[in-house]
Amino acid sequence: MITIEIQPTFTEVIQDVKFNKSSTFTDQFWINFYDSLNSVEDGFATEEIIKVANSSTSENDLIFENDKAQFKETRIHDRDAFQLEYSGETYLIKPPRGQIQIPSNISITQLTVNPQKTQLSLGTDSGDIILIDLTTNESRVISMAHLNSITTLCYFPSGSVLLSVGLDYQIKLWDTSVSLNQDQAEDGKDLDLNPARIFTGHKKQITSVAMIDRGRNFLSGGKDGIVKLWDCASGECLFDFQRANSVRDVVTDTQVYEKSTQLQFVKVHEGEFGTENKTALIGYDSGVVVLWDLHSKKEIGVIPSTLSASVAKIVAIKQGGKGEEYIIAYSDGTISRWDLNHDKEKPVTQTRLNGKINAMQLVTGPLERIVVSYGSGFVVELNIKTLTLMSILAGKGMDCDVKFVTCSDDGEIMVGNSNGSIYRF
Repeated sequence: MITIEIQPTFTEVIQDVKFNKSSTFTDQFWINFYDSLNSVEDGFATEEIIKVANSSTSENDLIFENDKAQFKETRIHDRDAFQLEYSGETYLIKPPRGQIQIPSNISITQLTVNPQKTQLSLGTDSGDIILIDLTTNESRVISMAHLNSITTLCYFPSGSVLLSVGLDYQIKLWDTSVSLNQDQAEDGKDLDLNPARIFTGHKKQITSVAMIDRGRNFLSGGKDGIVKLWDCASGECLFDFQRANSVRDVVTDTQVYEKSTQLQFVKVHEGEFGTENKTALIGYDSGVVVLWDLHSKKEIGVIPSTLSASVAKIVAIKQGGKGEEYIIAYSDGTISRWDLNHDKEKPVTQTRLNGKINAMQLVTGPLERIVVSYGSGFVVELNIKTLTLMSILAGKGMDCDVKFVTCSDDGEIMVGNSNGSIYRF
């Protein structure tokens, strides 16, 4: 798939021309086209310069000039966007709706937003957690939440409890509702907050977590090849999932989805809730994805490895009933759509992005799609059925260092880079 890189400040260039209002004032921005992974890595791109000028015949219209690339303003779903035509293909470019900026001396390692879109949480390489109130933009800091870098953040469905994972092999729960109390701390200052629960047991780095139902239980997977089922109330590990024929295969992603099964009801631990009709999809370094029935603890399927790459991320695009459609991203940039009711040996469709997958999320709303960050931080939206390019997320100074993606239930996307710039789409 072609990779398109557009000047991060192209939206500012366009606004400058609009503000000037003079038909003699012009400016320009660049667009780079990469046709392969090698061209991205080597920096060999086809560059097109787009000249921008005000129309001499219409006060509100702009003229974009280039011999090979056609560029114009448009609107989609009541928001400003841009349309690019190049080599017979049409691409949609979406600029951010807004931006959140935190201090530049902080290195971000993770971000997530709660389901209610009232709080944004950031993890840092020093083990701090930054809580941002999205209604007031005020921030609080849980200093030294972990001994070193935070690798995962995840909210419980209530939106007031946050799960964090660090390179210290620990999982912690935090009551983040106290950060909304104005008397707790001044803006940007430390919170005096202790974890509500600490979970330990993994022998190597924890790579993924997944909530089960309302969050009374969750799963964690690690480089020790084990996925653990935890009871939040007691802090106890209730069960270990592990590949019988490859116990050292590193777990790279863990997800939980609704799926009806015909397995007989079994008695479960008293600390286990909501595992009925739930399937765990566990991705491994070998490229295999194993499906487990969470209630019976039985392995119910395997999606085979068809590439020499590890699993990076798994997304279910059809849940409930007998639906078995999944999108799997691999470390080499390949993204595959699997329909296990159609074919259990090979994907239905497949594409390859020009770079390593950093993050992938399902975007719900009027038009379901997946948003993917890859390579040095390119961010795109793909059609969930065809895996074709739908749009490019760029503009308003968004540079190519975007590595983190989070989505809310209403379809809003937030992406961020390690320098503390967060963009809302």
